[in-house]
Amino acid sequence: MIASFFSKYGSVFADSPLGLDANSLFIEEDIRPALRGFVNRRNPASLLVAGDTNTWKVAGEYVTECLSETGIPTETYIFPETDDLLIPDERAVEQLVRFGSPSRLFAAVGSGTVNDLVRYAAHITDSAFISVPTAPSMDGYASSVSPLVIKGVKETVPAIPPAAIFIQPSIVDTAPRRMISAGIGDLVGKYSALLDWQLAALYTGEAVNMPLLCMVQENRDAFFEKHRIDFFSTGACSSLIWNLIVTGLAITVNGSSRPASGSEHHISHLLEMQALQGRSRHFLHGETVGLGSWIILNLYRFLLNMSLQEIEVFHIDSSKNREDRLQECFGPLAESFIRTWRNNASERQKIGDYIRSRPELWEDFRLRQRSSAGISPEMSEIFSRARLGTSLSDFAYTREQITNVIIGAKEIRPRFTVLEFLDSLGCLENVAAHIVETLF
Repeated sequence: MIASFFSKYGSVFADSPLGLDANSLFIEEDIRPALRGFVNRRNPASLLVAGDTNTWKVAGEYVTECLSETGIPTETYIFPETDDLLIPDERAVEQLVRFGSPSRLFAAVGSGTVNDLVRYAAHITDSAFISVPTAPSMDGYASSVSPLVIKGVKETVPAIPPAAIFIQPSIVDTAPRRMISAGIGDLVGKYSALLDWQLAALYTGEAVNMPLLCMVQENRDAFFEKHRIDFFSTGACSSLIWNLIVTGLAITVNGSSRPASGSEHHISHLLEMQALQGRSRHFLHGETVGLGSWIILNLYRFLLNMSLQEIEVFHIDSSKNREDRLQECFGPLAESFIRTWRNNASERQKIGDYIRSRPELWEDFRLRQRSSAGISPEMSEIFSRARLGTSLSDFAYTREQITNVIIGAKEIRPRFTVLEFLDSLGCLENVAAHIVETLF
């Protein structure tokens, strides 16, 4: 699988300092020989194996015992058990940073949060790290960025990709079904993310790496075509985690998360921030990305059936209540986001004027994308079979909360998406209300 992948997509990686290749990605029934061999060749002065209380039971002891056999001094760090999910914040980073040094190799044993924390700690201490995934729950294993919570705000920060990834099917196949669903939710997000990327190219001139986009798209579609009948079967998990790794490779090659993250992730990040403030429940990253994808894909399906003139029927003066909505979205952190929204008023106006002046751009985009797999009626079946939540009762959110989140999510980071497109036209609030009313 790995060799054929790099043979097919070698040109995508030709000019990229990727680091990971067919010799540093392993899918083995027993990873221990490959793990020991790689570490011995690397020959660090010391090792640190990091995981949380759950992942430690699954593979932490297994990996530590294996690495100890190399004779290289090996320490361990287990993130303390908490009542809720492990939060990738400053305090968690600090716990790892004290172990870092250029001569040390970290081993991240876990899923999303553990890998994001180790990746960033390794980056800022000039260390290196390897990854041993325990669940196919997210797309960041091969990524060069880490989503972290900094002063209560979810931010995506530069980090480093792993020096190697070791996947043992017997480990990932036994992941809780909830984490498998989360991984599918993250992969479903690639439908909306790629639509957002292409939309941005039309109106902002942002470059799109088409070979890279096609690589993500082809692997994503192949997974859903092959496994849509049973996402939880033996073998499907290994296939899922490989597809998520492909997306992480795309992030590293592109130098940003654009191939994997769009408006659906902004919704997810805002919901996570609200959970950190104690205003809603915590969910897995892929679960809220799945919800965000469900919303954004239905929003695209709605818009792609309309001309630009028909979309503009939803125009409203958003200045009247936008600040109240942002205050509700961001709570005690709202001031800076409100200020950013105010400061960007002229840029929104400029983009809105450009969109109106070139209606043929929208016509071309909607004609090309109306048959996109992401907006097909079959997506409902995928969400259902993957056990992804698509109703507010699945998450205990209210209609008003989700409406405000759709409106406020674009303030999470300066990235053009369909939400920025609508706000530039003054149509975001009414379209958001319509989508929530239609879906929920």
